[in-house]
Amino acid sequence: MKADLPMPILDHLAELRRRLLWSIVALVVASVVAFALYEVIVRFLLRPFEGIDSAMDNNTVYVTTVIEGFSTRLRVSILCGLIASIPIHLGNLVLFIFPGLTGRERRIVSGALIAGLLLVVGSATFGYSAVIPISIRFLMTSRFVPQGVGIILSLQRNVAYLFQFLLATLIVFEIPIVLALLMAFGVVSRRTLLRASRYVIVGIVALSAVLTPPDLISQVTLAAPLIALYFLTIAVAWLFRFGGE
Repeated sequence: MKADLPMPILDHLAELRRRLLWSIVALVVASVVAFALYEVIVRFLLRPFEGIDSAMDNNTVYVTTVIEGFSTRLRVSILCGLIASIPIHLGNLVLFIFPGLTGRERRIVSGALIAGLLLVVGSATFGYSAVIPISIRFLMTSRFVPQGVGIILSLQRNVAYLFQFLLATLIVFEIPIVLALLMAFGVVSRRTLLRASRYVIVGIVALSAVLTPPDLISQVTLAAPLIALYFLTIAVAWLFRFGGE
């Protein structure tokens, strides 16, 4: 049986172009589907705002410019298309780098990919169902919006707020996967992460304070799972003998 030969650079570039093309096609198709399902998507996104009382009428969110409705639909479609096509992008990335990995490295990357997708779903669900409603209720209380002041919320700005918050939550919750990979490939050790845990906890609390309103409940709601995930990552690394002693 012949040993695998290194792939020529032109073949690498051709493979990269093919993977990029498939990712672009997936993004376009997913965005078109999201554009067609815009009404359903927007109703879902605006559900956290339903508890806000408006002094005007039963509506809560408004379009404030002529082009806002179209531009919001276009942005929501592209962002939802990007999110929906993430598995395709990750799959193309994995298939592109797999030929250069050993069997052990392939198993590690495959496990990290599965765990990362689970964390994406879990963090998005957690952010949407728990953190965002708490944030909205806190920011729209009478301590910030005096009685007698009407509430008119821009559709585009508030949808952008939801996406920005969810994106930040997704990125933050993927950090344990990065740490696990670093330990698996010997870049950092479990002992180093344990020694740095006090600083990490302070950093997580500070980050939660930035991402959430300045109240203890929403900060703890975001910080507690992140701290638990940090130590869970170290425990998993110990279980699979990653990261040295």
